[in-house]
Amino acid sequence: MTELLKTGVDKLISLVNKEGKISLDEAAKRLKYSPVIIKSWVELLEEDGILEMEYVFTIPYIVKSEKIDEEPEIKEEEQKDLFVRRAKVIEEQLGHEESKLEKLKRDLENIEKKINPELKKVIQKLTEQEKEKKKKDKIIQKLSKNQKKYLEKIMELHDQVKKDDKDLHIHRKHLFKENKQIHQKILKESHFHPKSYRSSENILVKESKDVEQLEKKIEHEKKIIDYLIEHKISLKPRILKLKERIKEENEELLKDIGKTKKIIKKYEENKKKIYKEVRIKDVSVSKIFSFMQKRQKVFSFVEHLIKEKEDLKKDVKKLDGYYKKGLLSKIKKIDKRFEKFKKETNALR
Repeated sequence: MTELLKTGVDKLISLVNKEGKISLDEAAKRLKYSPVIIKSWVELLEEDGILEMEYVFTIPYIVKSEKIDEEPEIKEEEQKDLFVRRAKVIEEQLGHEESKLEKLKRDLENIEKKINPELKKVIQKLTEQEKEKKKKDKIIQKLSKNQKKYLEKIMELHDQVKKDDKDLHIHRKHLFKENKQIHQKILKESHFHPKSYRSSENILVKESKDVEQLEKKIEHEKKIIDYLIEHKISLKPRILKLKERIKEENEELLKDIGKTKKIIKKYEENKKKIYKEVRIKDVSVSKIFSFMQKRQKVFSFVEHLIKEKEDLKKDVKKLDGYYKKGLLSKIKKIDKRFEKFKKETNALR
């Protein structure tokens, strides 16, 4: 170590004598020592009046000491001996500091060993948290998009329901208007006085066509109701109450079926009588008027069926899928009654 110091210090003095002025970093670079060691040498040489440190804009430079000319000349061997003694002291201090640094290094390594696993866990948790955040943001974005889409669909269905209601109202109004006109026409013509078999036959044919026209109107109305049943959104308020109401209406329909059979039977009897009277060319006004009254009962029954279907249509808006099935069954029963009525009226053609 002593030989190393002698050689290093000699090289430093020679370098400064040659350059006249050199920065601390440049001297360390050329001599291949750390700036800290070079600086400690300069501080020792500064005490001996050989070299000193000079600062230019915070940059340290090594220059010859100006004290050399003022102090008495010291022999070179004495200077070296003095420097060697001081170098030994520095060496001991550096050794002491080195042991402290080694201990500090070991402590830091132990701390690092303890911290590293925890640090890895923290980093892993942060990474997972970031992934979850991205996943959550993606889900929120998707939900927001779906919510907008569903709201648009709901508004579209709402508009469609309003349109269907409006169309149904128009069709119903038109149907009842047509039905009323037909009834008024029938009542008006029921007071005629037939002059011959031909006029009576023409009237029956014409009235049969009126019945056929009414049947078409009813069939058209049925298709509209079926469409609404199939496509409208079901609601669920007052389900129990409506279920009870459907049960009561089913019982009423059974009673109506019995009444309908009686009406059809009477209608059949009256039809045979009228045909018999037509064949013998002896149709009286009173008998035709009686026939009109019987047929008017049938038309009243048809109106009753139309009203029932209108009520059922209103119920459709309030029932869920389960009760719709019962409702459809109810409409099928009404349809059967229409079919029976149609078969009976076909005989007029």
